[in-house]
Amino acid sequence: MKILFISSGNIHHVDVSPFIRAQAESLKDLGHRVDFFPIKGKGLYGYLKNIVPLRRQIIDQNYDVLHAHYSLSGIVAAIAGRLAKRSLRSKVSKSKLALKANIRPAMIVSLLGSDINGKGYRRFLLRAISWMWDAIIVKSQEMKIKLGLKRAELIPNGVDLNNFRELNKDRCRTELGMNQEKIYILFAADPKRQVKNYPLARAAYQELLAGNRDLSPETCELLTLGFASHDLIPKYLNACDVLLSTSLWEGSPNIIKEAMACNCPIVSTNVGDVEWLFGDLEGCYLVEADSAAVAQKLTQALSSNDKTKARDRLISLGLDSRSVATCLVELYERVRQ
Repeated sequence: MKILFISSGNIHHVDVSPFIRAQAESLKDLGHRVDFFPIKGKGLYGYLKNIVPLRRQIIDQNYDVLHAHYSLSGIVAAIAGRLAKRSLRSKVSKSKLALKANIRPAMIVSLLGSDINGKGYRRFLLRAISWMWDAIIVKSQEMKIKLGLKRAELIPNGVDLNNFRELNKDRCRTELGMNQEKIYILFAADPKRQVKNYPLARAAYQELLAGNRDLSPETCELLTLGFASHDLIPKYLNACDVLLSTSLWEGSPNIIKEAMACNCPIVSTNVGDVEWLFGDLEGCYLVEADSAAVAQKLTQALSSNDKTKARDRLISLGLDSRSVATCLVELYERVRQ
């Protein structure tokens, strides 16, 4: 199949988000062609001005599937796809064979946590315009319930198990210029993003130091990544002692699954599908959004100092990138029939 991924091109340092590019690579590994259309420009006008060039690319390349990521990209893709169909109809013969031909690519949209969480009017609008898409993908059962569309397909993002795996801790620290003796708590997000709730992580870190006389800023660091290259994330996950996620809400957080693939201990607020991901795993801790409670779970995670068996759990859930790519292909084929 010829597939076009449509997504925001306004991301720091890259045209396509790493998790979207990783999903495309997994589809390519199954023998499919995947192109990208990064939407340039912000705000409603910035998005809408991409309709004409996107329509042109759809006509030129004759794609089987348009797969948009995030709702705004999905709206732009749906409009461009219908305009392309109109143009193609004017070019083909009006024979019975041509009329039966499917000259409009299947239109798929993946909704992410920011599309559905937050103000309720956004979910109402999504339900109102859902007719624009042949299929809608959500990343967690919580998202599906909030969206309120029975036809929404539940397909979380997968993890490339070749890239995200256990690595030698000392070697990773050396390559990243980290202290071999220090304890590192990894906050693998941009502290400026409000949804990631860095103030809670910082407050919990301060309580951790205050409640453990053996810990100090010199021996224990809360490490933030900001916009670190995605290629370095596996090394950071293996170099640090625990991943800390204090998000206010999520869909199906990729960093949690990536940490699980590396068997990294995790402390996370109960958002999205994290409770389902963890199951009853040792070394993976759910916690309420309270600094004292987070500090307590961090103490537990650091005291064990062991790797988890979360990678096996991830595989058993079918969340490796190849398994998820197979689910996507099955959906594409079903929608195109």
